[in-house]
Formats: sequence, C-alpha cells, structure tokens
Amino acid sequence: MFFKQFLNERCGCASYIIASRRTHEAAIIDPAIETEPYQVLLRERGFRLQYVIDAHIHADHVSGARRLIAQSMR
Repeated sequence: MFFKQFLNERCGCASYIIASRRTHEAAIIDPAIETEPYQVLLRERGFRLQYVIDAHIHADHVSGARRLIAQSMR
C-alpha cells in the first residue's frame, strides 16, 4: 500500500493518493485544481489512476477531479 498526503497551503485543503504497490492502481481523494503534483507522482511511481473521489465539496475547495480524469484518458 502506498499513501501520500498533499497539502495545498493556498486554500488549506488536503488531498491524498492511495495506491497498490502490487497492481499499481491508484485513487486520488479530494484533488486540488492544480493537478501537476499528482501527475508527476503517478508517472514516477508507475501508478495508473483508476479512481478520483471527491469526499466533500465546499466553497473553498475547487476540485481537480474532472481535469485529472480528462488527463488520464489521453
């Protein structure tokens, strides 16, 4: 199991990547709008994004879920 927390200091939001070291399938939870840090880690570790989960939506969190999904379909 791989787990990493990302803290976005500008909006005070936390997001997470959870992945299987065996299957290389990954999930990103509550992604921030700036998706490059996730993309870099996915590439470096050889993980395949399988799930994007928005666990909560609120006024100060702009989700990067749609952007991540679009990027992973290329």
